[in-house]
Amino acid sequence: RDMYSFRGNRVLFIQKSKTGIIWISVEKNGLFKVDLEAKKFRIIDDNPHKAIYLSNRDVYALYEDEKRNLWVGTKTELNRINFESGQVKRFQNKQDIHRGINYEYSRKLPAELIGVIKEDSDGKKLWMGAFDYKISLYDPKTDMFLNFHHDEGNTNSFLPWSLRSICVTKTNQVYFGATGIGLCMLGKDKRSFRYFPAVEPGKQGTTDQWINVIYEDRDSIIWIGTLSGGLNRFDPKTQ
Repeated sequence: RDMYSFRGNRVLFIQKSKTGIIWISVEKNGLFKVDLEAKKFRIIDDNPHKAIYLSNRDVYALYEDEKRNLWVGTKTELNRINFESGQVKRFQNKQDIHRGINYEYSRKLPAELIGVIKEDSDGKKLWMGAFDYKISLYDPKTDMFLNFHHDEGNTNSFLPWSLRSICVTKTNQVYFGATGIGLCMLGKDKRSFRYFPAVEPGKQGTTDQWINVIYEDRDSIIWIGTLSGGLNRFDPKTQ
């Protein structure tokens, strides 16, 4: 099989990096780096005989930081690739989940499958949403994760499970969408959360607990795509 040809059927996402590279994630076939000028595909998968390879060939999230590190959320663990040095860091040491706390700092993630990666408002830190847990905020200066948990004794702790979307707005507000609870918003203290749970049509809240997509338009209106409740419009000014 030609290593520079495209293969696979189910495309999970297509993303263009800051450097103009187009990345295509294909189920069971890894990550494709597209060179439009050469009209070739470079395949990055889980083949350990290659110089650069992934932990798993199912890729769900991708982000390129200012140092041109490529953050890759695979099915089994988070990878960070630097193509200039040829180094790949694998965040394989899963942290034990602790009860009775809202958050904690750690060098480990409490999840394996990172499905969403978004740059924070400071342009440095990275929000990471897990399909198999909650959210973490990575700080490259300290190489630490701020991992958020659900404290049953605190209603302002992070409730959602299995993240599907993270939206960082122009006004530095952060919204989260997951498979339950409805719309979630980061509090002003950056450690607590406010919720807009699913309600009946015409009332304040989302029409479905399961949120797949959160998008901010040029007028700062938040659009929310749900699993079975259609499209919701949220105006932060009149919340």
